[in-house]
Formats: sequence, structure tokens, C-alpha cells
Amino acid sequence: MGGLGNQMLQFATGFALAQKLNATLFLDTSYYKISHKKGDTPRAFELEHFNVAYKFYKHPIISNYIAQMFFGKYPHLRKYILPLFGIKYLTDADQLAALKIKAPLVYLDGYWQSNNYFNAQYSNIVSAFTLKENLQLKLHNFLNGVAGRTAVAVHIRRTDYLLPHSSHHVLDVQYYNTAINHIKQLHPQAVFYFFGDDHNWIKENFDIDGA
Repeated sequence: MGGLGNQMLQFATGFALAQKLNATLFLDTSYYKISHKKGDTPRAFELEHFNVAYKFYKHPIISNYIAQMFFGKYPHLRKYILPLFGIKYLTDADQLAALKIKAPLVYLDGYWQSNNYFNAQYSNIVSAFTLKENLQLKLHNFLNGVAGRTAVAVHIRRTDYLLPHSSHHVLDVQYYNTAINHIKQLHPQAVFYFFGDDHNWIKENFDIDGA
């Protein structure tokens, strides 16, 4: 679940555990194929952009479309049903259990946002997260354009934060302009690169030199 950052953490934790158990790492991507419940931010599986090694999980209870829909609506039932198929189910609330697990079949469910889960395989994981060749070329060209400049990244997230149920706050244009003007006072030649999920809003609200 989650965006690219969370997917990388999930992979890293699964990879480290698979190495520890001398097992094969399978990824359950059914979350990205179901109709999400209200409030979920639509996400796409993005690890395919890296040269990481994995297989897709095709256990009957997961690959069956009806089961995917059922688990999507009632995900808490996994912990009761998966053990019936001989699978140890762990969430990131089971921190110590995840580090000490020795079961042959393990299902990890959660974000796993701690390097403690994969420190033992850190160098191998860093090596695994290399971009595929076509993306490396695009990144190389982008970095060549940035080289020698005072580059400033501006991140703007809006779409799901604007929904009524969201617990997050959306920053207004004044906040960003105040920050941008502060940076420009310190670095008059700064070039600003905008990253966000609402490109039209960004183009409509920001018109500054060096953007």
C-alpha cells in the first residue's frame, strides 16, 4: 500500500526477511487492482521502475478477484484467514515479532517505516534500487540541466488533502510565495522546480522568474 516511498520501505523489509529465511520474496499487488474504499488515495505500483528482483504473489486466496474485493473492504480479516493456509500474518505493529520471525511462510502487511527491519541487508537494498536504463537517461539529462544552478525543489500536494475527510491541511499560495521570496533573497539566482499532483493549479498560481 502507499506511494513509491512506502513501497520501497515495504520491499526493503520483505527483501531483508527473505534473505534471512533463505526464502523467495513475493509481492501482493492486489491492493492496486481493487476498488478502494472512500478516503484512500489512489496509488499505482511503481517498483517496476527499479531493477529490483521479486515475484508476484498468486496464492489462490489473494489472486481470486472476489477475495481481493473482500479483503479490500475488510482488510482486518486477513489475520484470521491467512493462517488457515499456513501463512504467518504480521503487521508493522508486530515490530519485535517481525525481526525474530522464523516461520517459512510470512505475510507482511503495513508500511514498515523503520530501517531496523532491513539494516542487515542495507548495502544490498541500496544496490537494488537502481533505476532502469530509460529512466537513468532521463534523470541524467535532468541533472545536466540543473548542474551549476542553485536549484530549489518545491513540493505541492493537494488532491487527496482537499477531500472532506482528510486530516491534512492544504497550504495556500501565500505560504509558498513567502518561502520562495525568502529563498530568492538569500539566493537571487535560484531556479525553482515544482513537483506536485495538481499541475494545473501550480501553473495557474505561480509565475516567477527562474521557475
